[in-house]
Amino acid sequence: MGTLIEAHHESDLLSALVQAKTLWEFDRVLQRDLVARLGCDLIAFYFYSPTTGIFTPVSEALCSPDSPAFAMASSLPKGRSRRRQSAPNPPC
Repeated sequence: MGTLIEAHHESDLLSALVQAKTLWEFDRVLQRDLVARLGCDLIAFYFYSPTTGIFTPVSEALCSPDSPAFAMASSLPKGRSRRRQSAPNPPC
C-alpha cells in the first residue's frame, strides 16, 4: 500500500535525489523532504555490498550515538555490519 504524494512534489523530490552527489547528500534530502511528506519520524538506509555481504549504515540517524536509531543500526548480527567511516563533510 502506497502513500499518495502529489506528482509535482514527487518530481521535485526525485530531482533533488538525482542531483545528490554523495550518499550523505542523498540522506539529507530524504530526511529534509520525504520525512515530512510521509509524516514519519525518520528515514534511514544502509548500503549493502553483495560481494562482502556487509550492511553499512549510511544515514546519520544510524551512525550518531545520540540518535535513538543508533541501537537499531547496532543490532545487526556481528560480522554482518560495518560502521561508516566519518564523512569528509559530516551531515549537519
